Amino acid sequence: MTMNDFQPLRVPITDNVALALEDFRRARNKAILKEILSRFTGESIELLSYEEVRQKLKAIGSAERGLQEIPLEAIVGSVGRYTDFTRDFLPRQDVIQDRWTKVKLATENLVGLPPIEVYKIGEVYFVKDGNHRVSVARQLGAKTIQAYVTEVRTRVPLTPDIQPDELILKAEYAEFLEHTHLDELRPEADLSVTVPGKYPVLEEHIAVHRYYMGLEQKREIPWEEAVTHWYDTVYLPVVQAVREGGILRYFPGRTEADLYLWISEHRAALENEWGVEIKTEVAALDLAKQAGVISIPEIARLGEKVLDALSFGILNEGPPPGQWRQEAQVIHKDERLFTDILVPVSGEESGWYALDQAIIIAQREHSRLHGLHVMVEADGDNDSQRVPTIEERFVQLCKEHDIEGHLMLATGDVARQISVHARLTDLVVTTLLYPPPPQILARLDSGFRELIRYCPRPVLAVPQVVTPL
Repeated sequence: MTMNDFQPLRVPITDNVALALEDFRRARNKAILKEILSRFTGESIELLSYEEVRQKLKAIGSAERGLQEIPLEAIVGSVGRYTDFTRDFLPRQDVIQDRWTKVKLATENLVGLPPIEVYKIGEVYFVKDGNHRVSVARQLGAKTIQAYVTEVRTRVPLTPDIQPDELILKAEYAEFLEHTHLDELRPEADLSVTVPGKYPVLEEHIAVHRYYMGLEQKREIPWEEAVTHWYDTVYLPVVQAVREGGILRYFPGRTEADLYLWISEHRAALENEWGVEIKTEVAALDLAKQAGVISIPEIARLGEKVLDALSFGILNEGPPPGQWRQEAQVIHKDERLFTDILVPVSGEESGWYALDQAIIIAQREHSRLHGLHVMVEADGDNDSQRVPTIEERFVQLCKEHDIEGHLMLATGDVARQISVHARLTDLVVTTLLYPPPPQILARLDSGFRELIRYCPRPVLAVPQVVTPL
């Protein structure tokens, strides 16, 4: 005999029956209150539909696990009665009063209740038979209940805090795993994301990686080989940088896969802006620094505007002593200290001392040189006409000394642009033509003072004398 065999209650109203009915009404009122509150909080009180979950998560098999003691709080759904109860199994329908009351009486009269029957997916359970028993047990304050368990295997596990809206993400993840078989190829992989629509982007990353693998190796790359190679050589290094830099703490509620996507997009935008390869660690650290400045979805969308958005009004003043060194150790580890050097180039003859000095450092450190010519808006066309000559001389000097280098262009305040572009380098080498005038107001207006105040990297000032250090 199962609880489905119970008939509607048709017995005299004794004291016990009256108390059971009162318990039902109390539970029913709680359910009504929960429904009202949910409209204000936005938090779902719905039970999950087993069939919907099974289909969306691509069930791939099941196995009987026998009689077990299971936690009541881990029961999050039902096979057929997911509309009759709230998420914590409060009754939502008056028509179930008789059955609910009879179950309540059975617990008091020591009649005994048979175990319920459930399906298990991941860490959660769905009631196949025994919804009213679960409801009564929860109202009695029980923590566990006996159940015959059938475990259903899916590609994506569930946890008790799963919400109905999150099924969209779980379904997308299940489809991604079905396409890539990453859960079989790399069982330890967890590519959970918190934003819908991102798994097609990950599949596109794999497809592009496969294409370039084929060009490099001059053969057709099997899909599964491309998946594992992408995971091992592209995805994991980014995640490792996130872990080592503690970047995830800047993005509460997000996942490593979220950060992989954002860093990849941010890195691509920076490389497009700078025209050179940007290290993953540098892009990750730069992204983390902007966590409180620019919202995450804006970073990828702004692209080339990211650098210009970091004005002096937004940026903090230069870092405290020791911070740059700690960041450099995270990024460079056992490598050279100055991998990338920023050299402002004015185009004036007296302004090339900084490049000469930077070349000496770059030869010792095997560094890359990033020239920066800031065009002052007041100069207009006259300045822009000099750019080809400046770039030609910069490239020629780098080539003569066998150093990798390129010239970037910017417009605006010189000190501000230097400080903004310094974020992705390790050292700024700039010419100091002359000390600021002794007048107080002139000193406050000094561009070099602004540079020292706001620049996030060490600054080496070259006073028209190049030294071998």
